[in-house]
Amino acid sequence: NQQFRLADSDGGHIRLVSRHSGKVVEVQGASTADGANIVQYADWNGANQQWQLVRVG
Repeated sequence: NQQFRLADSDGGHIRLVSRHSGKVVEVQGASTADGANIVQYADWNGANQQWQLVRVG
C-alpha cells in the first residue's frame, strides 16, 4: 500500500495513484497552509491532486 504510479495530468503535472487502492494523493481540503495533511482520495483531477516533479541537484 506504499507503491504509487505516475499518471499524466493537465499542464505537465502528474497524479500519484496508489497501486493498492487506486486512489490519488491530494492535499486535504485544497489547503495551502504549511503542514497541511496529504491523503488518498478518489480521482477527480482536482488542482489539489496535481503534482509537479522538480529536479534538484
